[in-house]
Order: sequence, then C-alpha cells, then structure tokens
Amino acid sequence: MNSLFVDLMKKLANDTVVIYGFVVGDRGDALLAVLRKNGVYPTYFADTFRYGEQISGKIVLSPSQLLKLDNNEKVSVIITSARAHEIYRSLIENGLSGNIFVFYNHYLDDDWNILNDVEVHELIDKTKKINNELSDETSKIILGYLVDNKINYSADGLIKAFDMSVTSTGERQYFSKEAINCIAKRKDAVFVDCGAYDGDTVQCIYDLGIQFKRIYCFEPDSHNVLRLKDRVLHLEMEEYVYIVESGVWSETCNLYINETGNDSSMITTDNSGTKVHVVSIDDYFINLKIDMIKMDIEGCEMDALTGAMKTIYRDRPILAICIYHKFYDLTEIPLFLMDRLKSLRYEFMIRHYSGATETVLYCLPID
Repeated sequence: MNSLFVDLMKKLANDTVVIYGFVVGDRGDALLAVLRKNGVYPTYFADTFRYGEQISGKIVLSPSQLLKLDNNEKVSVIITSARAHEIYRSLIENGLSGNIFVFYNHYLDDDWNILNDVEVHELIDKTKKINNELSDETSKIILGYLVDNKINYSADGLIKAFDMSVTSTGERQYFSKEAINCIAKRKDAVFVDCGAYDGDTVQCIYDLGIQFKRIYCFEPDSHNVLRLKDRVLHLEMEEYVYIVESGVWSETCNLYINETGNDSSMITTDNSGTKVHVVSIDDYFINLKIDMIKMDIEGCEMDALTGAMKTIYRDRPILAICIYHKFYDLTEIPLFLMDRLKSLRYEFMIRHYSGATETVLYCLPID
C-alpha cells in the first residue's frame, strides 16, 4: 500500500467522513471494507436524490444538511458517483470548506485498486514516457491530473482535467475540434463506431453536421440494437448507417456478453451470458478503406486494437479510443499505440469528458 494512501487514511480517521453518491452493492461494500480496514468509519452518507433514507444504518443527508454539518464539524467528503464534476461544483459553489476526494471505482479488472509504492513509481515512469509522445501541453497536464487521482484520489485534479478538455477542444466526446478538422480533410470519409450503444454517437455526428459517406455501427447487445435502429430511422440516416450486430475483438469468432440494455454490456470469454458474434476490424474491412475509428467497448479496447492494426497501418485512420475502463488503460493503451504508430506520423492527445470517467486518447494522422 502506498504511503500517500496511508497518510490520507490517517487524515480521514480524524474527520467526520461523508460518502456522497454511494453505490449500494459489491463495489460499495468493497469501498467500505477498504476504509474500515484503515480505521476510517463514515459517519454519514449524502445524496442529491436519496436523502432521508438509510445506508448501513447511517442516515443519508441532503446537500443542504451536508453543508450545515460542514459549518459545525471538520468534514471530509468522499464522492463515489460518476457525477463527480457536478457534485464537486455544487458543494464548492455553496461554500463547503471541508476536503473533497473522489473514490469512484468503475474499473472492470478489480474491486478496489490501491497501489503500493513500487506500483506508484511504475505508474509515474509510464506517465513520463507517454508525456514524451503527447503533442500538446494540455494533454500532459490532463494526464498528470488523472494519474494524481489514481494515486491520492484528488477531486480537484479530475475537475480540472474535465474543465481543460472542454475549454480546449469542446464537450463532444470522440469529436475534439482537432479530430473534426482531420475528418474535414478526408473525402467520402468512412466512420467505424465500435460500441454504438443506442446511437448516441450517431446522434452526435448528426448534431455536429459531420459529413461521413458511411457509418458502420458495431453493437452486440440486442436491446441496444433495437434502440440504435430506432434512432437511425428517426434521424433518417438509414441510407448510409450500417448496423452490424456484432462486437469487436482481436479475431472473428463467438464469445459471450452480459446483456444489460445499457452502456455497460461487456463481452467476456468465460462462457457465461448470451453467446454473441464478434469480428476483428482487419477481417471486416479487408477490402474497404476507413477514415476514423471510435472505440468505447467496456474494457475490450486492447483486444479490438490488436485485431485492427493491419487496417490502421493501411489506412492511417483517426482514432478516438476510450482509456478508462480498466485501471491501467490510461497508460497501457497509449504506450501500445505510441509504440506501434511510430512510423505512421501521428499526433497524440488526451481529453477527459466527465468528473470521474470517460477519458479518450486521440490519435490524429499528420498530413
């Protein structure tokens, strides 16, 4: 366990700790176990909507009750909600004087990842390597903020990472201003949407007026496919949007999916869930040039990239790849792509699109 985390636990042990936006279930229980193991026992919970209820025998405060408590006691707030940016802003603007941390654990590869000192140094070393390849100072600062949160759970860094991203490249995830400029230079562009969900990215393309000749939407969850089809019909885009009811993987085969009908349906190899067809980009687009790939596929990004490298080498597409589903995606995916795209003349940028999650790596081909 890293010394910074130990110091933080000692600090919290002396405060009135309030958990804001607690998620009931395994991940919430894992958080409480970690805190209690280190001598931290939350006094209250707080929530924008669930106040008045009880969690683990503790009352859930309203935001106004939390602020009143802050006036009388030394309060530290631990935000565990994906709405960290919104909650943080509201608390600060309404005068909260206590400390705020973000302990939002959404990673698919562990219950709770607490780094030891060796892992902290390894993470910092990898961050330095990535910084050497990033094309702009904003990306380097954002990466630093995100790594800081992994090490010491700083809320301030996550909020600044989001604010810097919006200020520099806009709020539209997957479509930074720089990516849109690259798309505009390509004639008859083909867009590949890996993890199309319910068509929210198609909607974004429509709203922004981005001109693609064809859009290929890959979505393995049957519930999401129905909503995706409805959205495409509603937008009258069916003539050039192709819906592929498959996941994206390192090879073309059959795997399994835990269908949820939301944006967290995850492909697995453990023979559980619903059998689903998956394809590699290299197999599917063997005879078709593509211009941009977006990947938001619940932790399968590295596998899908492995099955797309021939196409990437051939076409030099714009890439917008999510790097947040697994704890080490923030460093492993950039290092993987930076190494393999060395000879292809790419610029690399990182942007962060919410208070706790949604980090995207942009790989932009240089003309």
